[in-house]
Amino acid sequence: MKNADEYPALYLAPRKELMAEVAEKARTRGMSHMHLPVFSEVRPSEPAIYEAASLIRKESTDLLREFEALAERIDEPVVEDDDGSEDAIGIHVSVEEDDSEEIHLERGSCPVANGEHGEAWMLAVHVARHLGHAPKDIHTHDEALFGEPLPCHHHDGTCAYADAWEAASDPENPKDILIGNYGHGYVDGTRTYYSETGEDSQVIDRTITIDEFPGDVYDERFGEIYLDHATWFARALRSDVEDRQTLFEEDLWSDEWVRAWLRGNATSEIDAVATADHHLDLMQRVLDTHAVVDDILETSSSITADDHGADADESSLRSVLGRVQDLGPEWDDEAIEDACAGLRSVLDNAENVSRQTVERIEDAVLPPLATAAVELDDGVTLGGGVVEDFDHFGGDLTTMVEDAVTDFRERHDGADSLVRQPIRLSMAGRGLPGARPPRSRWLRTSARVSPAPRRDHPQGR
Repeated sequence: MKNADEYPALYLAPRKELMAEVAEKARTRGMSHMHLPVFSEVRPSEPAIYEAASLIRKESTDLLREFEALAERIDEPVVEDDDGSEDAIGIHVSVEEDDSEEIHLERGSCPVANGEHGEAWMLAVHVARHLGHAPKDIHTHDEALFGEPLPCHHHDGTCAYADAWEAASDPENPKDILIGNYGHGYVDGTRTYYSETGEDSQVIDRTITIDEFPGDVYDERFGEIYLDHATWFARALRSDVEDRQTLFEEDLWSDEWVRAWLRGNATSEIDAVATADHHLDLMQRVLDTHAVVDDILETSSSITADDHGADADESSLRSVLGRVQDLGPEWDDEAIEDACAGLRSVLDNAENVSRQTVERIEDAVLPPLATAAVELDDGVTLGGGVVEDFDHFGGDLTTMVEDAVTDFRERHDGADSLVRQPIRLSMAGRGLPGARPPRSRWLRTSARVSPAPRRDHPQGR
């Protein structure tokens, strides 16, 4: 670590005491350093999380939008007297930091997840995390998930957790040493050093230092079941693999789709996969927009009053929001642009609409729609051609994409969960066991060294 100013480093340790020691040494030697953020420093009790998640699975994800009632319905206490020292770092890995005394590290975390805005909010974000939503999605799609912005976003602010990840990869202020626990090794961006000075830029792999023996954090042995696991994995990517016999008969190693998926760069190496990934991402944004529009129409009294008058017509805000709801199934760029133009026109003259409603539309409806319109190529509809281009790959992953596109375009109930599922896999070796860790969507990445992920820890920051 003493040469980190010349060879940038990532230091990983299981205990806060060790992290604090390295930070102090960096200060003494005049090296820039930073403690990597964690989603939360404290957690609700595990029984409370499991009970709330079970209710949501039995009833509906809409319970997250009624988080106060959800917290009251569970029998388990949300916060126990002794919540231990386990830190959630923002991916599906928790690390015990076994310190004999409380040590405070200057690292970013989400105040909502820490319980600073009440137990109901704390439980809601941790249950969303438990259900598979990455912290990035929890913060960027908060209104769609919870029906209102996270308290850490109030007054046009940004969350300390998100700010810390931005700082960790700031090319104008790169850190000699990034300090975290074992789980941070799964985040590609932490393993890469970015620097920009004027027109000069530098991207290099950091030297990774792992303090103490990490046990099986980066290792998983499948024993006698490895062939079953390999068969299932191959069947997810190829329709012609049915059993162990065909696993050996098919030349999988020469299949560029399989190899690119294992390398984790399918979205940059294979055009059809990149297109599918891009369209699914746009579809998720549009579905989140629909959720916000639905909520506005259901809850905004000013819009209801606006449309109950005798002069209500096609220029009313309710009518224009209805046009947004009715977009599809083609989802071409012209239709989306027309809807955006109609919204902007009505907002300019919406004197009877509350400022809060106007701000929600400006912040959570117009931007994703405008992005979808701009990023769709001329003559290409949202989801159009994705199934056909992707179909020749075959396998369960292709079926997931086909189901997601079909349900999105036909506006079936549950389309949101179907679209999110292949996005989490992201067509690039993420999520399925045996793959390399995912590329972070908050951190620009180019690292080539990856710890092998554990089978029981699907990734996603």
